[in-house]
Amino acid sequence: MPRRKQKHTLTTADAEYTRFLKSVEPITISLIESRFRIDRDQYFKVGPKNLSVGWHCVPSNVHDDCFDANAMLIVKLGSSARPSKPVVEINANFEMHFHVDKPLNRAFVDRFADSEVRIVMWPYFREYVSNVSGRMHIPPLLLPFATRG
Repeated sequence: MPRRKQKHTLTTADAEYTRFLKSVEPITISLIESRFRIDRDQYFKVGPKNLSVGWHCVPSNVHDDCFDANAMLIVKLGSSARPSKPVVEINANFEMHFHVDKPLNRAFVDRFADSEVRIVMWPYFREYVSNVSGRMHIPPLLLPFATRG
């Protein structure tokens, strides 16, 4: 027996969050801090390398019609034999400024920073890591096109 399609009815909270998302206008994205290091001798000695990527984002400077979001990225490349001692480490902190319609709901800002902001930031993370690793005079590190949470 074929399944019946279920109708999805937006709750008031869903509708409000959708309204919030439609009002989000990215204004600026700025690299505000970065740090990277490489152990060149180890990089060329180590066999197969494991790439790990971590990131998180927190809102800041939340006002009635705008907010900032700080997204921190950590990329490590090392051997599977010694994962605690990466041969390449790249850290970056980006600050984004967004305008939104009034009144701003802080819970929506927190949800956005924890989830949807990666759609905006991930291309910047990918470009930054590729660029910096190329300047380390190693093959550019390519992050995947997308990441989960």
